Amino acid sequence: MTLFSKMPQIPRKDELLDKAFQRARKVKKTIDKHDRINSIREYEQNKISTVSTVISVTLDNILEKTPKISNLDPFHKHLVELVIDAGQFKKSLAALKWASRFNTDIGHKYRRRLKGTPLKSLAPVRKEYYGRVSSILKQIKKDLLFLEDCRNILKKLPTLKNLPTVVLAGYPNVGKSSLLKSLTGAEPAVQPYPFTTKKILLGYIDEKIQVIDTPGLLDRPIEEKNKIEMHAMLALQYRANLIIYLIDPTETCGYTIEQQKSLYENIKASFEETPILLCATKSDLSPSKTSRGKSKTKDTPYSLSTKTDEGIDTLKKRLLRSIDWKTYSFKPISFKSPPKRK
Repeated sequence: MTLFSKMPQIPRKDELLDKAFQRARKVKKTIDKHDRINSIREYEQNKISTVSTVISVTLDNILEKTPKISNLDPFHKHLVELVIDAGQFKKSLAALKWASRFNTDIGHKYRRRLKGTPLKSLAPVRKEYYGRVSSILKQIKKDLLFLEDCRNILKKLPTLKNLPTVVLAGYPNVGKSSLLKSLTGAEPAVQPYPFTTKKILLGYIDEKIQVIDTPGLLDRPIEEKNKIEMHAMLALQYRANLIIYLIDPTETCGYTIEQQKSLYENIKASFEETPILLCATKSDLSPSKTSRGKSKTKDTPYSLSTKTDEGIDTLKKRLLRSIDWKTYSFKPISFKSPPKRK
């Protein structure tokens, strides 16, 4: 379930009007032979009441079940602001609130107005109310359309759990999605071309560690990064307890070792308080298929292969053992064998 999964579908203006008018047509008409005028007056009042209630209940339900952006945690707040116009989103919700209240107010006024209306004018007064309601919804027509477009985007955003979190980072096509699948069993789209990951993907190791697969980062200033890359930066900034930086020593990802090393050093400098584990992917490829052979970073990378599963189980076990459950931080992870006891 995602953060905005409970946000109801937003009807179009005509859909909402049709729903309200159809419900009003079903209002039972009971004529008292001894009090015919008041019976018809009550019938017209009930139709107004029905239309008013259907519209306001629908709009209020949208407002109630739509999370307020200002109440979101920093990660989700910034993520929402990346994918939609948050300012317009708030204005459109405010427009729905206005429409609901105005609709309720004029519903009360027209029902009271019917009390002193002669028989022949009862239906015309009710139709006049219908016209006023149509005018109200016409004023929020664009807001309804905009909010439905936003809903279709927001319902796809991930909802992160309160768990120790590992963020996978690196250039496009270095194997992040494949590693997510190997570590957690999640089924991300894995294709042999850059930027397969268009959004943040999630997986879980034994329901104890949350693993985030981020869109590929490129080594360039933050102001030049696109929205896909900004998703990754948000995950690193707000949710990473540990960063696993993947480097492809084969350079089959399309980026040189020097480029990958530069990005690694930039991430280390930008997130000094977050531990980083350097891992070399695609260890199944023979040296003849690599263009450099070694990573050329001052840190020694841990070798992995998602095709042969080399290093996967060990990495998973070390991650689980290194969690500090009081702080959700990760203790230093070493892949060196402990010294033998004499």
